[in-house]
Amino acid sequence: MYGRVEYSRFSPVMEDLGREVERIEWAREGDRDLFTACRLTKDRDEIEAIRSVGRRTGEVIREIVDFLGSTERENGFLLRPGGSGEAMTVGDVKEFIVLSLARRGLMEEDETIFSIGYDTAVPHNRGKGDEPIAVGSPIIFDIFPADAKSGYHYDVTRSMVVGEPSGEFLSLYEDVRGACELAEGQLKAGASACGVNLAVIDYFEERGHPTLKREGNFTDGYIHSLGHGIGLDVHEEPSLGIAPGAADRLEKGMVFTIEPGLYYPDRSIGVRIEDCYFVDEKGNGRKVVEIPYV
Repeated sequence: MYGRVEYSRFSPVMEDLGREVERIEWAREGDRDLFTACRLTKDRDEIEAIRSVGRRTGEVIREIVDFLGSTERENGFLLRPGGSGEAMTVGDVKEFIVLSLARRGLMEEDETIFSIGYDTAVPHNRGKGDEPIAVGSPIIFDIFPADAKSGYHYDVTRSMVVGEPSGEFLSLYEDVRGACELAEGQLKAGASACGVNLAVIDYFEERGHPTLKREGNFTDGYIHSLGHGIGLDVHEEPSLGIAPGAADRLEKGMVFTIEPGLYYPDRSIGVRIEDCYFVDEKGNGRKVVEIPYV
């Protein structure tokens, strides 16, 4: 028999039960429970289920990009379809996303991130629903839907600008893309998840971006972990953080994100790129689905 519950609340009941019933034996686990251990790696069917969500998520991204790119503009803002002359808002785009997901059998378990301007400089800020979409402003679009039937997730982020991007945006974008490529080249069975993140930290530091290695820095540059596992939950093991975790070595069958980002609140700009990867049967890291950059 196996059970999982918070120990301090449940232990008195089980201790009383143990005094009354024979053949009950206590066993204490380490940091990882049985179910977490089982979900740490995925078999072929699970990877294919995640890939299916990824393909459809890529279609949603393409639809959103085409929608924004074809929208009429006036006085520096996108306009709502229908000729009302009103500015399109973040909330309007999110409504479009929900419908686009639903048409493909996908659902939001948590609100999709669609942030613009200053909000892109605050990691994982979901964006303000009433904010108008300004031409030329940075946008971070982070979508992590689940299949309505299987429950498996995907997670992908793209950074973009509607209109002409600034030189600063392009510079940050190229540095983040370079970090993605650096990390991808280190993904293989046996590699340290923490070590991949530390390599990205060094890469950003060499290019003049502050990171969490700098004491007291929590707002500028690269200030979050490199990625996380994904499956039936959008956040699972392994964690590609700044310190080794319980599952620090990448293994065949692991599925996880790589999502470096750079954030500068005082300049109202942030850039993040995210894709899902897995370690295949040969021990090589590969993208689950190839989704074009925008």
